[in-house]
Amino acid sequence: MIGQLLGSPATAFYAACALLLLAVAVVAVVLKPAVALWALAILYLTEYTTPIPLDTSLVKAGSTHIYPADAVAVVLLIVTAIYLIRQPPPARIMFPLTVAGMIFTVNLALGVATFGLHHAVNESREWLYLLTTTAFVITVGSWTSRFWRPWFVLALGVMGLAWLGVARYGLHSATAPIIVNGQQVDPRPLTAGGAAALALALIILLGSPAIRVRRKIIFGTAAVCTLIVVQQRTVWAVLAVTFLVWAAASLRRHSTARHRRLATTGVAVFSTAAVALAAGVATGNVFDRSLAETTSKHSTLVWRVIGWTDLLHTDRSAAGLLFGFRFGTGYRRIIDGHVVIASPHSFYVGTVLRLGLIGLIALAFLYWNVWKHRHQAAAALGISSLTVALLLIALVVFSLTYQPSFVMGAQVAALLVWNPAREPQPAADPVAAPTTQLLGEGP
Repeated sequence: MIGQLLGSPATAFYAACALLLLAVAVVAVVLKPAVALWALAILYLTEYTTPIPLDTSLVKAGSTHIYPADAVAVVLLIVTAIYLIRQPPPARIMFPLTVAGMIFTVNLALGVATFGLHHAVNESREWLYLLTTTAFVITVGSWTSRFWRPWFVLALGVMGLAWLGVARYGLHSATAPIIVNGQQVDPRPLTAGGAAALALALIILLGSPAIRVRRKIIFGTAAVCTLIVVQQRTVWAVLAVTFLVWAAASLRRHSTARHRRLATTGVAVFSTAAVALAAGVATGNVFDRSLAETTSKHSTLVWRVIGWTDLLHTDRSAAGLLFGFRFGTGYRRIIDGHVVIASPHSFYVGTVLRLGLIGLIALAFLYWNVWKHRHQAAAALGISSLTVALLLIALVVFSLTYQPSFVMGAQVAALLVWNPAREPQPAADPVAAPTTQLLGEGP
């Protein structure tokens, strides 16, 4: 591929310009790491939030393409290495992250040697973006409450794209694909990742004491209406679970009377809406058809479970399940008599296949660190400790049926705060006392 890129003076000139731009980008991010967050938000908004296929290749050399996300990943890797030399994160964070990174690197190298660069790299891209972004955010930290600004802007952009999609192509049920530019695409105006980015921004905004109640109500109403319209049912489940956890915490006796009233009202509204949806399944409208599909005999969840079972039990060695399988081996399985090669649609299954059980345990240890140090993260990022817990729960639920995006990875990585000078001890754990306000002016 390098020979193709440097085969002519013009190509060599463009390569030199690319290296110069890369150097400038690295310097800019080293001096001001928040630039990378804005770049990630813009990149995700333009490429990953809608199901409309786009060709955004920067370079094409035969069957190998280089995308903007690849360039951003290289910049983040270089900046991460620079910061690691300055001051590495503590062992509680660095060790599991290193284990996951080493397994990824080994399986990628084995995949390239066995299947070639094209197949191995294509299959590893999602993991490369996720691990690179996670390592960057952890290493560069700690962050302040300004960390959330790019993600709030991303959420506003996602809402705009969702309603633009509805205006252009109409509102369809999740089970009725449409044709766009001659290709069959998902009828929903947002991908699951785009809807999840909006849902996490909603959780963060409601859990920020510094944001006024009026803004929370306006943004929250717009976000909820948008998430209903886009019909990403996994995200519906994420919001339902996080809401119920918040309500349960707010109804405990240590909570304020305002929280208990708010939680009681919220549970009543949620229950009424659930009963109305369940009673209206037979009416046949767009939302009812999407909801009814989740309980059908051939629902997408059943389809996924069959695929997960086949992927984990078909010709899988014990060593492979422990350390993961090389990239390029694919995800071929048989579902209802049909051959399927798409991704597993589960972060946990995908982790076992590519990073093994060891990699899954390493990532779980990072999540445990988020939970253990959630009060420290809340103080640094300007949100409540309950909100930190809700973000972690949202990631865990979403990961059941989807691979988290690098945006979700960045947001959870920011919760792994650490002090470069001294690792502070976590505060006492008043787990039963959610004193901070999701819809108030602060604790």
